[in-house]
Amino acid sequence: MLRLCLLFLLSPLCLVSQDIEITDSSGNKILFFKNDQLLEAGSKKPFVTVKGNTVFDGDSEDSKDILLLITTENIFSKKKTGYALNAAQDEAVFTIRRGGFFFKETKTFDEDALLAYYEKADDGSLMLYKHAGDTVLCRIPAFELSTGKLAAVFYYFMRKFDLEKTVETKAEEKLPAESGRNVRQTSGSVSRLWNTGLDEFVWDGRVFKRKWNSFDFEEWTFDGITLKRLWYPGDEEFVWDGQILRRKWYPSVDEFEWNGTILRRRFGSPADEFIIQGNIVKRYFGGSSEDEWQIDGEVPIPLIALVVFGLLRK
Repeated sequence: MLRLCLLFLLSPLCLVSQDIEITDSSGNKILFFKNDQLLEAGSKKPFVTVKGNTVFDGDSEDSKDILLLITTENIFSKKKTGYALNAAQDEAVFTIRRGGFFFKETKTFDEDALLAYYEKADDGSLMLYKHAGDTVLCRIPAFELSTGKLAAVFYYFMRKFDLEKTVETKAEEKLPAESGRNVRQTSGSVSRLWNTGLDEFVWDGRVFKRKWNSFDFEEWTFDGITLKRLWYPGDEEFVWDGQILRRKWYPSVDEFEWNGTILRRRFGSPADEFIIQGNIVKRYFGGSSEDEWQIDGEVPIPLIALVVFGLLRK
């Protein structure tokens, strides 16, 4: 009986949990985990509760209070990109790759889209850095924290310092003045004016693709400056300065100019020009009905060029 009591007393269920303290670069306590709850120093009200790869608001574990659903088991994976999805699972709150956290859903992974990143220190602790710089947001001691908890710590700082706003401001500053507004605020479609059939393309502010029977090789992304394939990074990349669209990595006849009314190929036949009148796009010097297109909504000029100059696979 005594042996059974001792075993019971020493069982993991009876051990008192240890708080895991998270500090700033000077060693001052900022946050701490108490079991599955993340709290601010000096607070008794949890910021979030983490169960596996699900992050809940406050001390709730109810599905209606889900904040994040993490899709990766290892935020440091070098092969697999993960996402923090919202409760409806229809939008990425941020993207996770190689220990870094990126703005919403992204495929670019450049420094301008980086919100923060973890890096391991010599003593085995983890340092969370702000954006792509060397400003330390926090230090986590050398405990094995789950992916969900590491993501929750980042989420705290994302909210506290509004890290998304900084990235959005950078993106807007990079937009060419001629674009007039952030392309992410635009959406629309391009389709043949006559006998549309399958030649209809849609734009949602981030991705441009065929509306019907889309295939990943011909899905493109555009941020106001760079136009490239969404799933196949490489040489197929264009840059746009508000007037000229050209290949980024090598010279090509695929260079186009927009003067506010006429969209034309800069090198080649002078007849290879299109005029945009209202929502109709057609050849400036005649042409068949196959070369007449209509625009619904607001579609950036570089995407229209992809379509009318036949750069999209038919």
